[in-house]
Amino acid sequence: MASLNSITNSLFSAANENTLALAALKFDFSLMKVEAPAEFAPLGTALTSKRRSDAEDGAVHKSARKLGALFEQLIPSTPKLITAYGLRTSEIIEMPGVNPSGSHRHGPFASFVGADGTAMWAAATSGISALGVYLLSCLLARAWDPKESVSIWVELVDERKREIEEAFRDNHLVSESSLLSTRQDISRQELALWDASTRAWLRSADQAKARQQNQLMLILKNINVPFSGGSSTYLRVIEAWRQAMIGLENLLHGRPQSISNGEVLLALSAWHLFPDLIVLGKETTNVKFKDPLVPHSGIGTIGLRPTDASKKAIQWSLTLSHLRYYGGPVKVESTQEFSRVTISQLRVVTLGSILGAWRVRPGDILLAATWFTNLWEFLKQMRYTRRPPPLAAGFGWLYGLVKAARKLLSSESEGDVNCMKLMKYGQRRAQNFLCETPSKLPPFFGLRNPCILAGLTERFDMECAIRYLREVAKNLSLKSGEAFIYYAHRPLPGISLRYLEYATAVPHSRSSRKRDIDGKPVAETVHARWLTWSEDPHAFDSRQPSQRIGDHRTLEPKDFVKSRIAEISRSGEQAVWITNGPTSKKDNLEWKNPPLLYRTNADGGNLTDKCPSIDNPTASCSCLLDVTQTFEPIGFSRLSETQLAATTEPRRNFGEFCPLIGNWPLGLYVRKEENSLCPEGPCMNSIHRRKLQVVTEDLMLPLMQSDWTKDAPICKGRLFDYLCCIGNASDEEIFEQRKSTMGMQLLTSLHRLPQDCTWSLHAVNMASRVYEKLDGATISLKVVTYPLHHDSWVPRHLRKVDILPVQEQQERDVTFPILRPFSPQMPDRSQTFACIASLESGILNLDPSNLNLTFAMCSENSIYVAGTFLSDPFDVVADYDVRRIVGNIGHSGVCMLVAPQGPKIRPLSDKFNMVNHAPYDLKREDNFKGTSLHLSFTEWILPMDTEGTRTIDQDVYFVESVVSVMDRGEWVADLDVLCVDFESLRRFDIDSKCLGTHDETTIYDYTSLDSWEELLDGPQTVGVFRAHGNWAARLAAVSIISQKGQAHCIGVFGPKKTCLRCMENEHGTTDAALL
Repeated sequence: MASLNSITNSLFSAANENTLALAALKFDFSLMKVEAPAEFAPLGTALTSKRRSDAEDGAVHKSARKLGALFEQLIPSTPKLITAYGLRTSEIIEMPGVNPSGSHRHGPFASFVGADGTAMWAAATSGISALGVYLLSCLLARAWDPKESVSIWVELVDERKREIEEAFRDNHLVSESSLLSTRQDISRQELALWDASTRAWLRSADQAKARQQNQLMLILKNINVPFSGGSSTYLRVIEAWRQAMIGLENLLHGRPQSISNGEVLLALSAWHLFPDLIVLGKETTNVKFKDPLVPHSGIGTIGLRPTDASKKAIQWSLTLSHLRYYGGPVKVESTQEFSRVTISQLRVVTLGSILGAWRVRPGDILLAATWFTNLWEFLKQMRYTRRPPPLAAGFGWLYGLVKAARKLLSSESEGDVNCMKLMKYGQRRAQNFLCETPSKLPPFFGLRNPCILAGLTERFDMECAIRYLREVAKNLSLKSGEAFIYYAHRPLPGISLRYLEYATAVPHSRSSRKRDIDGKPVAETVHARWLTWSEDPHAFDSRQPSQRIGDHRTLEPKDFVKSRIAEISRSGEQAVWITNGPTSKKDNLEWKNPPLLYRTNADGGNLTDKCPSIDNPTASCSCLLDVTQTFEPIGFSRLSETQLAATTEPRRNFGEFCPLIGNWPLGLYVRKEENSLCPEGPCMNSIHRRKLQVVTEDLMLPLMQSDWTKDAPICKGRLFDYLCCIGNASDEEIFEQRKSTMGMQLLTSLHRLPQDCTWSLHAVNMASRVYEKLDGATISLKVVTYPLHHDSWVPRHLRKVDILPVQEQQERDVTFPILRPFSPQMPDRSQTFACIASLESGILNLDPSNLNLTFAMCSENSIYVAGTFLSDPFDVVADYDVRRIVGNIGHSGVCMLVAPQGPKIRPLSDKFNMVNHAPYDLKREDNFKGTSLHLSFTEWILPMDTEGTRTIDQDVYFVESVVSVMDRGEWVADLDVLCVDFESLRRFDIDSKCLGTHDETTIYDYTSLDSWEELLDGPQTVGVFRAHGNWAARLAAVSIISQKGQAHCIGVFGPKKTCLRCMENEHGTTDAALL
């Protein structure tokens, strides 16, 4: 066996036969610890005792020592870089908000609060070589996702060991520590934890240096530079790492550098060192970071290369052999998507996505933002008959866009250009974020279409539709005899007859009694309505309630006709009673013996293209009357013999009309063309079809600086109803609204948001409400690269619109809204965690049903905890209330924390003197000041396959986590807080109701519970757990009682003084534990 005497000058130069002898060499790298460089000292001081212990004596320290020894001969000498990085690290760790301290309010997570600098401090106390390896870890964590980064580490370690052994066999000089390191096992789990700690630090440092990072990212996104090449993944990564260190060292020496490779730019972002840059392109740009750690002469010059449209920023391509269990090497590319945004910035990107779908020009972006804010201010002026849901909750899908528009406008006034860049980013890169087919998004929700705006000026729902259809007909250049509007309704419940109305779509021109200055008759245009009863079973849907079309109330049929005719006449239109209305012919309508306006001559042309009264002022207009009229309502008579004689020329006594917009029971019908190839089905003139899209979808008013909602006489109630309708997410909800707003349904039929867009907008709004409590949380912009509605946490069923009763509609002002906006159900706890996982990672799509047992989630430098775990049980906490804690639990990947099955409770003691159970003396005090909650982990870790790719490492893990109650260092119980039914928990807060007129005697006996043993070994009377103001102890007590199956016996006092006698009178509490 070879002897250690063969080692000389710390270098091995031995024969190949000695290789096997290396197996006998054992060396514990954790025994070696060096003093950290002085520049890193503040980092060690700032770490929690647990993290510092792990970094100096734990598994992370061993990993740092082994990796440092393994790669030490490859690391270039970069003293300036090590010094500058230490100073920057110390600067960041001392910045406000980066490294908060754990406290009582963090409950069991207190020891995990703060920035995770464990791996960095382990490297600092393991030597300069370990710090160099840590810089490599930062590069890999910045460029690659965790699975890919760990796979690269495994390949680097294996190849480096092989390289050292080959060098040793070939009689090359190999350092002792390097040779010994090849005998050390560096497991995949160790590398994953090393990578996880690095990522947590990068996230904290990014937030601390957010301004510089954002400025640097603007440069990186617009250039395309390669990484160093090599024949293998190992050689490419090692060369990139070495070049990055050497490049930064030269800059820190004050030597200007020409940056032509991507690794140096990647290092600037990963190491948070910011030299001044000169970017060469069409125009030379000088970027002044003014970093005090970099000499003024240390300037980097970037030669801007032509950008490949298929590439996004700088990309690093590698082939990984250790990514999957089975199969050959996998080629992967880093997307270099470093950007993270706040929830308010994500809303701006969302606004950019929708403006991009609307093809808003760059010069009109601010005008579009102003349009959103003006629309919202207009809605806030709405009046209601009863208290409505808040606008922000009811129109949450719109409110998020309004808030984004406000942020954009305010940032422009303050000179902040980043908000506009985010908006344009959304236009370019988030085209499918809201909708898979952006072209289907109606521009400005149809509210810049003049036909829609005209309809919204009417007070009544049905009149909105009629005005809209008339504007469409006008813009289609239809003639008065080519189209009419059909509407079926039944204003009088309980009768068999159906009431029908037909209205002109285009006004009829005729001679009037007025004369011009020359005495010639002046032509006038007039609209008309034809009224009739029908027994056609297809004329009305029996499921549909009566529709209000005017100011009338419940009347008898004859009186209703009079009322309706008078109402039409007051509006300036002519009302005509007819006996023969159109009848249904499949989807078409056939009108036998129509008014003269709709009759055709033998050639198929309109009989009255021009009213006879125009050329013959002495003739009266009969175009709108019914020549077969037999029923004579008051105020109208049938045609005279003279008028009948004027209509004896050859003509057809029927006409067939097909729907152009809408259908039964409300729609615009146009005359069917004679040469139609579909005589039995719906058809329309091909010219009309082409024009219809232009009129209903493409026709828009220009964006103006003025507020259109002030300039146009828009009816607020109808605008409110319109927005309620366009945000519908299902056919069921649309049918519910058709019952009361048939006119509005037709008005919005071509402008409703697609279902996927509605879901996505509501999801953004719900995410905004979730993130309101996640102070400091950021979101990966990767999330906008795929349709949001594909995420499993996004609700698919939205609550129905709350429609006011018909009777109430008829008794109130018609300018009030008929509908209420619907609000989706906020996500529950499992959906909330799935939402956070999606936005946090940008790629994860977790099924909420798999997260029912999750009470907390950890990702990089954030711990997301269910609000009930950090709240007093008296407080009502929403399911979606999740809190963010700056910290890390020291596990790799995204960790879902779940409680163990059947958590244990301390058995009862046999010592009789430990339980006093003294009578309750009415004093509210805290006798559990020594109680604390602690979090620990078992070895049960279950990976969740989120992609089905069968990679070795997974993105998400379930980690069995134990929340223990300790009393002065003594274990009491392990908790399962999720087993508590907080909704059914009885809460007592009745101090304000006590008048003090009764005596102080109580009906029941009350016993003080002043220790945990007294709670576990409960009394026969009502126990009062005295932990006033101690939320952690109260929460633990509620959980323990619930775990014992006694949840029905719990009552919780509020913070106010509570009168027991009043509580007894109101609740009749017996056999309960009061807290």
